[in-house]
Amino acid sequence: MKMLNLSIPFTFAFTLVAFLSTGCTTDVAGTAEEQNELKELAEAESSSSTDNEQPTSSSAIQPSNPTVASSSSDNNGGSAPVAKPDTSSLSYYLQQYGITDAAFDNNVLASTTTYRENTSAPPQGGENPGSHDGDTRPGTVVATEFDRQGFHPFVKQDIDALEYFFPEAYEKFAKLINDIKNDNVQEGCGLYMLNIYADSRYAGHILTEVKSDSVTVLDIKADACQTGTQADYARFLVSYCGELDRNPEVVRKVVEANVPKDKCPQVDQEWVK
Repeated sequence: MKMLNLSIPFTFAFTLVAFLSTGCTTDVAGTAEEQNELKELAEAESSSSTDNEQPTSSSAIQPSNPTVASSSSDNNGGSAPVAKPDTSSLSYYLQQYGITDAAFDNNVLASTTTYRENTSAPPQGGENPGSHDGDTRPGTVVATEFDRQGFHPFVKQDIDALEYFFPEAYEKFAKLINDIKNDNVQEGCGLYMLNIYADSRYAGHILTEVKSDSVTVLDIKADACQTGTQADYARFLVSYCGELDRNPEVVRKVVEANVPKDKCPQVDQEWVK
């Protein structure tokens, strides 16, 4: 009996099984690698998303400008209070008259106006009234020179008279006063009071320019501010370095100011730079 040769189909079957086995293994391996890549990509996206969505600590939040923010409003939500103007300053004096195209000369430290009825009044202010003796009151020998028109220097011997005419300036410019008392001022520089005859037709006066031989005064015409009181002098406290004519030429100009009667500045107030 003839025997069948089974080696060929067996070989074929083995080959087929091996091929199928290899193919399945490759497909499974490829699927696993793709799944790992997808898993890693998903984890990366999840991590990134988590980082972006994580809430920031409140302590890390800083306002861009906390100082401005705190000053722009108060606790009630309203605007912060605005600093009040210095109502005794030379600039405020001009503001009350609405004068914007003229100003006091930079050398002017203070200004005031005296009136005939007040020239013999007793000294005001000061911790030691006795320091205002007869030598510093208008009408006495020493003070007589301060009651004339023109420039009058304050020197070591009569510097205390300044407190009578300009008490606010005497206090504000204490260092300058002490330097004069101690002969510690720059050579050629001095402190002066300039007296200009005041005209009762005008409400105020502004010393706009100081030169070695001339001064310019602006007379303010404000009809609502006329007091009817006889003005004596417009007095200006001036710090000046250089030669100075004691009796300079006085150039006067007039400016009109439309000021309501209830807004008129106090006529006998001292105005300080």
